[in-house]
Amino acid sequence: MNLKFTIFIIMIVAGISAGQILFKKTSDAVAEGNLIVSLLSSVTFWVAITLYGVCTLLWIFALKHVPLSIAYSLFSLSFIIVPTLSYFILNEPVTWRIYAGGAFILLGVTVIFTSPTT
Repeated sequence: MNLKFTIFIIMIVAGISAGQILFKKTSDAVAEGNLIVSLLSSVTFWVAITLYGVCTLLWIFALKHVPLSIAYSLFSLSFIIVPTLSYFILNEPVTWRIYAGGAFILLGVTVIFTSPTT
């Protein structure tokens, strides 16, 4: 896979990760009683849905040019990006275990992308 598509897919993963943060912010803001009305009137919810939709369309475009087995390995980076964003944006605690797991994910992605077939 060439560098252009690697960066493109990482940007898609970043967008999906940002969508997760927006979904969490939405869940914190919606009223308990009438969930549907709260969601439909939430700007954050609509931004998250739009971001997810755009990223899904971009993902489909990327898959026309990159094998799924290679592209999807980059999707695992979301397991690093989301906790990091959660820490900085949502002030959620992140344990060393999350980052240790993230190190293994990075190792796996590195192994995949340094093989001669990618």
